[in-house]
Amino acid sequence: MLYAHPSHRRSEVNAPMYRDAKSINGVTAVDLYYEYPTYNINIDKEQQRLIDHDVIIFQFPLYWYSTPSILKEYQDLVLEYGFAYGQEGTALHGKTFLCAISAGGKADAYQTDGYNHFTIRELLQP
Repeated sequence: MLYAHPSHRRSEVNAPMYRDAKSINGVTAVDLYYEYPTYNINIDKEQQRLIDHDVIIFQFPLYWYSTPSILKEYQDLVLEYGFAYGQEGTALHGKTFLCAISAGGKADAYQTDGYNHFTIRELLQP
């Protein structure tokens, strides 16, 4: 599980989820902001970590309808052409990817008739 919360101490939802995930036997939980405070992501190490696991979870709060900056950096660098996609990019085939996302608004704000005018699922579509 790759955890990306830029304000871990202020987190009401993600920090407890991360803490609980760390206590589960067989789960590798990585705090990207703690591990890479200067964003100098070790691409080889992270690609190997992905290869070594069958289930990969990105856990983060929704920031401006997107991921926090370190997770965007991680995706840009680690999930590169030839590794994660492209004709030769088959390293992650067969893996299960999940996102555990929190949002600061109330549930009714994420409805078609709510403040955001879209559901969370609609906002997360590529």
